[in-house]
Amino acid sequence: MVYPDSFGYVIEVSNRLKAKAVNPSLLELTYLEHLDLSWNDFMGSRIPIFLGSMQRLRYLNLSNARFNGVVPQQLGNLSMLHALDLSSGPSEYDFQLSVRNLQWLSHISSLRRLDLSWVNLSEAFDLVQVLNKLPFLAHLRLSSCRLGDHINLFHDYVNSMFLEHFDISVNALQGPIPGVIKHMSVLKVLDLSANIFNSTIPMWLANLTSLVHLNLGFNNLTGEIPSALGNLTSLVVLDLSFNSLEGGIPGSLWNLCSLKVLDLANNRLNETISEPYKTISGCTANRLEKLSLRWNKWFPKMKFSYLDLSFNQIRGRLSAFLKPDTLYMNLYLSSNKFEGPLPIFPSILNRLDLTANLISGWIPEDIGNMTPTLDNLLLSGNQISGPIPNSLCNINTLRVLDLSKNRLYGDIPDCWSNFKILAALDFSANNLSGFIPTSFGNATSLQSLHLTNNSLPGELPLSLRNCTGMVIFDVGENKLSRSVPRWVGKSMLRLEILRLRSNMSAR
Repeated sequence: MVYPDSFGYVIEVSNRLKAKAVNPSLLELTYLEHLDLSWNDFMGSRIPIFLGSMQRLRYLNLSNARFNGVVPQQLGNLSMLHALDLSSGPSEYDFQLSVRNLQWLSHISSLRRLDLSWVNLSEAFDLVQVLNKLPFLAHLRLSSCRLGDHINLFHDYVNSMFLEHFDISVNALQGPIPGVIKHMSVLKVLDLSANIFNSTIPMWLANLTSLVHLNLGFNNLTGEIPSALGNLTSLVVLDLSFNSLEGGIPGSLWNLCSLKVLDLANNRLNETISEPYKTISGCTANRLEKLSLRWNKWFPKMKFSYLDLSFNQIRGRLSAFLKPDTLYMNLYLSSNKFEGPLPIFPSILNRLDLTANLISGWIPEDIGNMTPTLDNLLLSGNQISGPIPNSLCNINTLRVLDLSKNRLYGDIPDCWSNFKILAALDFSANNLSGFIPTSFGNATSLQSLHLTNNSLPGELPLSLRNCTGMVIFDVGENKLSRSVPRWVGKSMLRLEILRLRSNMSAR
């Protein structure tokens, strides 16, 4: 689709079209200033040299258009360019742009935005020399550019005082975090993730008070989280995940009033907690939407719409943490040591994962009235006993229900007719008896049904033939009788796994 303005200065063709090459007829648009060919499919063709003749261009976007080969030096003739985007992502066809010499880029001194992500710059040893000739650059993205062989690459990058966005993620860069960053005083976005930086977090980061997004995840950073990071009062996202950070979480972080995402997962954080659960105060508690402490040993008590504390060593009764007046919407507490019965759930709960804990007692009889909008309920691998409550069938918003590997007994309620989006149901490895409910056949969106390792008698209900999208159907280790019905092969055409082993007389 082409979107020219009234003078024909702007053209955008970014609707995922396929073409073998860019048509030279573009040269007829002599006043063109804005050219966007992103997200089309040029099937591995080269960036055309003639684009370098369109010298009125101020904006050129060729991102994710599946160009291949060496970037033509003629683009350096576009001396009026303010924005150049040649970025892409991983390609299943190994299409990738490359640059061996960047001197042509130094002729575009007016550049304010430059994105070369996924362009191979492994041979561009003049990178920093050229960047120093771009004094107005405010946005620089060099993610996944194979810069790992460049020793002390940014040590001499001195013309960076106007940078607001600096991304050198996924480059296997080693050593300490580059000290040159301390001079980027107006920086708003800093992404150094997925490298091999192995220093402590430098104290000077706390002086970059304009930072909104700071990502140091997936490195080898050591030491403690500096308390001085609490000076970054504009931070919205702080990601320190997948490092080797130790110690506690500085209290100064809870005064970052704009913080919405805090990811400290997969570190070595530890803190002595005198009370069963530590209460975090401060204005962060009112704004934070996502907190991830996965694979640490620390447990807070706060209100979030998203909280992931999976794979910690949290002990204690679940009721002390999960209260009906909390604001959790998505709560992931799997692989901990929570114990005691299931409490009253928050009414706005959307997803709850308590897999692999020590939860005991019965499922509350009125669970269906507590959580009317529940989407995922995962209680597998606990010590829950008693019958499956009929009120579960009131939660017809469920997509995934997993009660497997517990001590449930009695009949499976026959009340599943109103479940229009239920995709996965797992009641396996319990002590359930009674016939397989015929109403399962009305849950026609079912793709995975696991009832194995119970004591279910009788036959497979004919109504299950309505579940034509079934991919996994497992009713092994029960007391089912008779042979496999013919309708299984005729109706369940997408079936990949059918398991009937070890029934009383299935054949």
